[in-house]
Amino acid sequence: MIEVFVCCESLPVPTGVSLKPDKKQDNSWYMLRRYANLGIEMVVSVLIGAWGGNSLDKWLGTRPWLLLLGFIFGAAAGFLNMARLIAATEKNRNKEKNKA
Repeated sequence: MIEVFVCCESLPVPTGVSLKPDKKQDNSWYMLRRYANLGIEMVVSVLIGAWGGNSLDKWLGTRPWLLLLGFIFGAAAGFLNMARLIAATEKNRNKEKNKA
C-alpha cells in the first residue's frame, strides 16, 4: 500500500487508485472552469460598460445615449473574449489532432 503524507500524517491510499489526475479528466475540468469564467466575463464587461456610460451620462447630461453606447461596447468586449476563447480552443484541438 502507498502512503501519502499530509500535514505530517500519513494517509493510506487504496491499491489501484492513481494519485495523478487523468489528463482527459483534467482537461474537462479546465474547460468547465474556463467556460464558467467566460460567463462571468460577459456579465462583468456589460455591467462595467453600462456603469461607465451611465456615469458619463450623469456628468455630461446626455441620458440615455452614453449608457446605451457603454452597454453595446461592454457586450462587444464580452463577445470578443468569447471569440478569443473559441479560437484558442480550436487551435489547441488542432494541435492535439496533429499529434495523434
